[in-house]
Amino acid sequence: MDLTNLFTVRDKEGNKYNFNVKKVGEDYKLSFPLELLKKSKIFYFFEDFTTVKANTPGYYIIPKNLDMMGDILTTFKEREDNSFSFNRPWTNGFGIKTDKFVAWVEIERAYQYWFKVELKDNVYKLSVKLNFEDREDLYVQVDKPYRDVNMYVHIFPLDATYNDMASYLRNKWLKEDKVITLEEKANKYDAVKYASSHPLVRIRMGWKPSPSKIPTQTRENEPEMFVAATFSRVKKLAEELYKKGTKGVELQLVGWNISGHDGRYPEVLPADPRLGGNEGLKDLIDYVKSIGYRISLHTNCLDAYEIANNFSFDDMVISNNGKHLQCGHYSGGDAYHICPSKQKEIAKEYLDKIEEEFKPNGLHFSDVISLVMPDLCTSTIHPCSTLQAVEYEIDTMKYIKETMGGFSSEGGIDFSWKYLDYGLYLSFGTGFGAKPLPLIDRSVPLQELTIHGICLYNPLSDTINYIIKGKKERLYSILRGGRPSLYIYSKFRAAGEPDWMGQVDLRLDTDENFNKTVKAIKDCDDEFALFNDTQMAFMNSYNFLDSGLEEAIYSNGVKIVGNFTDEDKEYNGIVIKALDYKVFR
Repeated sequence: MDLTNLFTVRDKEGNKYNFNVKKVGEDYKLSFPLELLKKSKIFYFFEDFTTVKANTPGYYIIPKNLDMMGDILTTFKEREDNSFSFNRPWTNGFGIKTDKFVAWVEIERAYQYWFKVELKDNVYKLSVKLNFEDREDLYVQVDKPYRDVNMYVHIFPLDATYNDMASYLRNKWLKEDKVITLEEKANKYDAVKYASSHPLVRIRMGWKPSPSKIPTQTRENEPEMFVAATFSRVKKLAEELYKKGTKGVELQLVGWNISGHDGRYPEVLPADPRLGGNEGLKDLIDYVKSIGYRISLHTNCLDAYEIANNFSFDDMVISNNGKHLQCGHYSGGDAYHICPSKQKEIAKEYLDKIEEEFKPNGLHFSDVISLVMPDLCTSTIHPCSTLQAVEYEIDTMKYIKETMGGFSSEGGIDFSWKYLDYGLYLSFGTGFGAKPLPLIDRSVPLQELTIHGICLYNPLSDTINYIIKGKKERLYSILRGGRPSLYIYSKFRAAGEPDWMGQVDLRLDTDENFNKTVKAIKDCDDEFALFNDTQMAFMNSYNFLDSGLEEAIYSNGVKIVGNFTDEDKEYNGIVIKALDYKVFR
């Protein structure tokens, strides 16, 4: 079937253009030239290719962004007119399945783009939208046209599904060396191998009020830091876990640095004296390593506060409006973004010292960097386009990985997959409140299918601390291939501000809370041992069964089946209790 006549582009004024198309086997490479991009401010790609009448078998499959429960599956059923639009997807493309063809469209990350899905008069249409108009929303920066738009279309057999799309994308990126397998990472880095078998436990040790009432902090007006857990207290936690027979855990210290979490980034050292200082940190790290556990530290080379002794506006992003990019208000006051071209240089200032002096042995955590699209920068000193920003951040991740022996962060945007060993959550889910979109029939784990066996992850911020939450959070984490992830003092925001990891928390402040935390960690490690051998495997398919059961099938022959209903269900003659799961080998 010749699809080239459907590869069209429409501009804001209604003019239609064609891509330059090159056929490679059954695939297509599409280019839209720079000279045409300069003719308008807004373009819509693939409208003709994706136009589908209601009641046609099939669906769109659209990658989630950081605020969603999962990737989006939209079937072509009859319903009332509606539409939705969003940007910053975490996987660079979309899929379409119809009765005439099945395809995956890959979009080069050279520009910020939006997905727009609309239903009008029972006709569906999906477009990739490029918008070069000036915007006041600093979180969505806009490149001016600077290069061709490149996209790639892969055609599948008609019986292919989203499982095949995920496998294709993973295999393509492996072949192109854009990613490497988790097994390869584990063979090179001991911290990765260990992390694949044991849970992560993050401990927020100290923080100033967040958000701060003092936007521009100095040494004179800096708010007092709240001390939640000292290094000696965390050492006691490790001692007790070991006494109780916990086989393994990676402890990750958050807010260990001067002035605590989000305190004075990118100023990090020394370890805060109120927590025990450098000597206390060294003693803790040495002890944790001596009992066979692993320990890592949290830093940040993206956010910056004026209070830092190494803060310079010369290093900050300049946005489209000519101003320094200030977005977010946290414990250190107003947060500015460091230009991607400067992040590696700034990270080197403290990471080399941390590795030399403290020698942590877990997956070092660099905040935010794999969570959001990198900022373009209009600085005359260090300008960078979106594509250059992506390349700069990949280089920074590589440096962190090679220096610290492991790299973890928030999120899991696709350009991070080669060096990312663990993503704290693949999206916020309902962490900032439910934001339902219309025209969505199901949330599917497309990203999990693609990256399982490439890097470790926790599926949602909702599933942090699942062991002390409800059965649904536990089931969601396990079925979608998550590494168990706990957070001590996950609740820290000032009154009225959202705590995106939920209202159920782990603490160390009283003996009762301390003992509950120890039990939760041990229970997580014990349960993970039942199926942690799946972490190195690919997730070959994830299927929603008519019974309400869901099954994740792995390349090593393991199958995990979960019951998401309120009734006991039978699977191949085995009863799976309501909101529970079984592992089949």
